[in-house]
Amino acid sequence: MMITSSQWTVTEDYKQSSVARAFSSLDQVFSLQGERIASDSLTEIIRIKIGDSRYYVKRYKKGSEGGGWLLGRSRIHSEWKNLLYFNTLGLPTAPVVAYGAERFLHITGRGCLVTEEVKESEDMAALAHRGFFQRQPASWKKQVIQQVANITRTLHKHRFIHLDLKWRNLLLTNDNNIPEVVIIDCPSGSKQPCFFPKNIMERMRIKDLACLDKVAKYTLSKTDRLFFYKLYAGCLILNEQDKLRIKRILSFFEGRE
Repeated sequence: MMITSSQWTVTEDYKQSSVARAFSSLDQVFSLQGERIASDSLTEIIRIKIGDSRYYVKRYKKGSEGGGWLLGRSRIHSEWKNLLYFNTLGLPTAPVVAYGAERFLHITGRGCLVTEEVKESEDMAALAHRGFFQRQPASWKKQVIQQVANITRTLHKHRFIHLDLKWRNLLLTNDNNIPEVVIIDCPSGSKQPCFFPKNIMERMRIKDLACLDKVAKYTLSKTDRLFFYKLYAGCLILNEQDKLRIKRILSFFEGRE
């Protein structure tokens, strides 16, 4: 007989609300009906409205694709753990409402992450596709670039590698023409141990930077992209190491796009 355990947590900010009752258990969230946003072999995302707010319910049918779930490597666990970690770093994220998963001995089964919608937001890749950034004043774009640079620098300072740091995983709000960048969706990233080889860490950081530049090179000017890098690196003038890193960023996806 296989031993089954279930973990389910409603975060502190939502425990005493009507939202907590709607998302009271793993069984409850898997029984919910809502607007389907996306679905694949591993996950299903639905959107539900409660009161004046909307919530995204991301349901994992199993812990991970491939054989990872057999080894206890769970994408759903990583996803909620990473969002909560970003919050401790002071980075803007989608508010986590509830999360949890089933386990069968060492195997992660189905799981779920519930987040509150970031109101009046859209992912940066969709905005770039519509030419939104080219229509904005330079001062506004600088604010966005500063925020993305700060997010990236903060993650890397704490030895966290995102592995999918793309514009589609950054939301942008623009309340009263004041932009705010919010980081979302990070099931693959993790904090690397101090003994991790420096050359591998550097390559992983370069991958994150190259992921950001995939859209930036078609959306921002060279001056804007250099402004981003200098903010990220914390430098006013590029040294030889910076120049080498930039070359590696620019060539990272050559032949793979």
